[in-house]
Amino acid sequence: LFVMASMIPLLLEVFIENGLRAAIRSVMNSLLSLSPVFAAFQSKLMGHYFEATLYYGGAQYIPTGRGLATAREAFVKLFRTFAYSHLDEGFEVALCLLFTYGVYYGWVFYVCTIFTVVSWTFAPFLFNPRQFSSSKLVVQDFVEWIRWLSTHSGDESESWVSWADFQQLRRRNSSFWWIFMPSWRFWGTVCTAVLVLQMEIPADFEPTIAWGRQLLPLLPPLGMLAVCLVISPLGFCFPESFSPLPSHVILGLLGIAITCVEMSAIQYRTSSAVAIHLHKYMALTWLMEVCDDIAAHRPGGCCFRFIHDACRRWTRSFRWFRDLILGTVLSLLCWLLCLIPCLATLHVLFLFRHHAQTLPTSNNSKGLPAPTPHNASRDDLDVVIQESFNECGSGATATVEQTSWKMLQRFAPANCKVPSQA
Repeated sequence: LFVMASMIPLLLEVFIENGLRAAIRSVMNSLLSLSPVFAAFQSKLMGHYFEATLYYGGAQYIPTGRGLATAREAFVKLFRTFAYSHLDEGFEVALCLLFTYGVYYGWVFYVCTIFTVVSWTFAPFLFNPRQFSSSKLVVQDFVEWIRWLSTHSGDESESWVSWADFQQLRRRNSSFWWIFMPSWRFWGTVCTAVLVLQMEIPADFEPTIAWGRQLLPLLPPLGMLAVCLVISPLGFCFPESFSPLPSHVILGLLGIAITCVEMSAIQYRTSSAVAIHLHKYMALTWLMEVCDDIAAHRPGGCCFRFIHDACRRWTRSFRWFRDLILGTVLSLLCWLLCLIPCLATLHVLFLFRHHAQTLPTSNNSKGLPAPTPHNASRDDLDVVIQESFNECGSGATATVEQTSWKMLQRFAPANCKVPSQA
């Protein structure tokens, strides 16, 4: 509804100035260029940073550091930039949609929800130039992303642990009293707990293990948190260099294994299975928010340092496995799309409204293409402009004269002498 409402002013303006046919043509061009997808992604981005600034502060002008719009960004950079604001929440919406299996809410609900999930999770790759040009690039990006995901030390661009800790520690700028404010995840946990109690009514109290097992569906998965509380005072016992895998990878795999054992110990009917799993997920996400605040604000100081470290390790374990699943699914989708014939050409046409032309080959000794300014493809012109920017340095701007001289030097015929740059 927001996307359609935002298109009404443009539709009315074009209709008044150029008529109904031009207005319809403008709307169709916007829809074919997937402008609604970009608008939904942009709206989520603005909403996320507006909310984060209200909660945690830190409003400032940040240099983007972007190059040309035609430069292809690596998968790990896109994941690192948009995971916290878009990808994780899009994955959560898709997961909640799976929990609605068996209940029909109408086609409008499913269309809007699927559109939201696609806009939040796949828009960074859909609007990334040359994303589907080669399956080898996708494989290289996936290998680089796995290396970043499994690295324990380094800055945010080199290590997933540093990136995850930075996202967690920025909560330190907010007030600690936010932890006592009931969030929507807390109310979701309460509502799902009531739903489970209605479907799985416990028997009268008896001091037995059998009666205690009836309460397991209401408890969040706490087994891994208990393990982290034991590990933290010991400093994880062995150094990182002697471990076959990084510690956060081991904890992530161990956390999933312990959680699966916990879920297998629960006794429930088939009719209440979906409700119990939904409650477990809501309780887990709410408890992770609480542990994030504890790890960031470190209440109690050094006396409770082991609790702070345990909360940090516990949240890492589940977030690492979630990011592993999310990144693998997105990489697999990009790789499958690269296998579709002519999709790379359509993607370039979709982004730049330009069809890449086949360049003629000259009779020079190296057998390299000899494009001219009339038949040069968009890629060659982009390379020339990018070289002009690089030669000027990061703090300068390429002038029109420098770029024009660069184009003449690159595309001039062999029998034409190019004057030296002044």
